[in-house]
Amino acid sequence: ELVPEDKKKRKDIKKNEGARVALRFAKTLAERYNVGVDVAIHSPDKEGDNRNWHAHIMTTTREISRTAAGIELGDKTSIELSNAKRKELGLRTTSIEIKGLRKEWETIVNTQLEKQGIEERIDHRSFKERGIERQPTIKMGWQASAMERRGVVTDKGNLNRQIKADNEQLKGLELEIVLLKDQQKQQAQERTQKPVERQKDLEATNTSVVPLKPPREATSAPTVKGQTVKEALDICQGFDEMVALTAEKMKAVTLEPYKADMTRLVAEHKALQENTSWLGKGKREKQMNELAVEYKGVKREYLSVKERDFTMKAKEYIEHKAPDAHAKHEKARETLNYHASFRYGATQAQAGRQYTGEIIAVTRFGVMQKTPTGRNVYHDLDNFEALPNVSDKVTVIYDKNNKAELVTVDREELTRQTQQAELERQQSKDIELDR
Repeated sequence: ELVPEDKKKRKDIKKNEGARVALRFAKTLAERYNVGVDVAIHSPDKEGDNRNWHAHIMTTTREISRTAAGIELGDKTSIELSNAKRKELGLRTTSIEIKGLRKEWETIVNTQLEKQGIEERIDHRSFKERGIERQPTIKMGWQASAMERRGVVTDKGNLNRQIKADNEQLKGLELEIVLLKDQQKQQAQERTQKPVERQKDLEATNTSVVPLKPPREATSAPTVKGQTVKEALDICQGFDEMVALTAEKMKAVTLEPYKADMTRLVAEHKALQENTSWLGKGKREKQMNELAVEYKGVKREYLSVKERDFTMKAKEYIEHKAPDAHAKHEKARETLNYHASFRYGATQAQAGRQYTGEIIAVTRFGVMQKTPTGRNVYHDLDNFEALPNVSDKVTVIYDKNNKAELVTVDREELTRQTQQAELERQQSKDIELDR
């Protein structure tokens, strides 16, 4: 229950997206382990920067229960038990349990990022588990961290900034390697595939071969292999619907005993109320009062369960009972993560505009074009009737319906534009150096 000191704070917290994420995770902990959870949401201090929003989350180490006397503490919660005891009870080891919590945090945060229209995503796995080579940053310590937040540059801060810059460069190289591998694989398929088989592949993927305007040398548009972004989005949508239906069913099953208890208590209370005999009247009134108290307690539990979010439990159920659906969803999420990396730093093409430059990548994640000014432009596969080839020098023209038309560009003119852009960049650098 959200109970800050005053109504204004409660209202402000409900409006804050980050606070809602912290509270949602706290609710997950409370429901999973049947514990009391305390959340302290801290805003930046007056002398700090505006990024230092954070939350402290603490839980009881024992399970809680609601009784007529109030809230009481019971046995140790399951996560506090030793691995030996957890094994006896058929539970996962503590390390696996904590990884599950980290994954749940990832789901909650990424869901909110998606709602906010933010492309970045978090991943609960370590870089090592994901096969990513990164240099770790050093521990700053509270003193250096506080100084950095106040705008004071420290040696440790400079070292971490350099490490982050090196990691970004490494990330860019890794992406280039992925694109190069896709390109080489594609070229190898084009060399070995027979014309008839290629035509069948193109028809199967609804990719038509249309000459560029004006006509150019006869080449075929590439065939995109592997799971596309659209396919991944469809799978995620279907999985979300499955989770929602499963969660609804689980909630209905969980509520059934409470509804049965309330029906029984109402019937017993009504039977005592309808007994108008003076014999044993005092005893009946006492029983009616006890039934009323018990009914209120059951109803509180019923309403609590009714408000509970069963999404996490539904996902766990599907993971064990429908592993194929869960595996497809994980693969789709991986595709969307790779898609976000592919688009990272590129300009999104917009309807009604045109972009001139060289095609540097055509993959299942989309098309990347480099303009003479060095800017990367991302194009969605669905916008094209016929896909371009890598190294094509074209102008991509978008109509108001966001459909793209390819027009061949004069190579000499594009070279001249590139040289002019490079000259202007160099002149800007020289002016900056003079300053």
